[in-house]
Amino acid sequence: MTQQIEIGTTTITPHQILAGDEPFIIDAANYHGLGTKPNFNVGRAGNVVFIDYDFTPISDGTMVLGKTPYKPHHRLMLPCPAWSTERDKDRVIQIDESGKVYLLNAKANYTYVGQVAYFTSL
Repeated sequence: MTQQIEIGTTTITPHQILAGDEPFIIDAANYHGLGTKPNFNVGRAGNVVFIDYDFTPISDGTMVLGKTPYKPHHRLMLPCPAWSTERDKDRVIQIDESGKVYLLNAKANYTYVGQVAYFTSL
């Protein structure tokens, strides 16, 4: 038997998300990828946007990672761990209202790799 989850007046199964008020099945056919750079990829499933990144800055400072056409509802600050056990090297990814994605105050020669997710309008 398939598990069902009630959200308000809508019932969904675990492999679905709500897109507006309608269930949206998460599978490869519903995932829309947008590869903008080899180390910066954007995908969307319903109204959830995923950004996959992998950067090693050559100098300290804020850098633009890329731009997503799926604009957030408001500007966002999301955690961005360094590929290191030194937690003081972790930084923040900022996504502004235009969809531009920044890595704030990056440290040279540290790799920042991961994924972030946020909601957008359909």
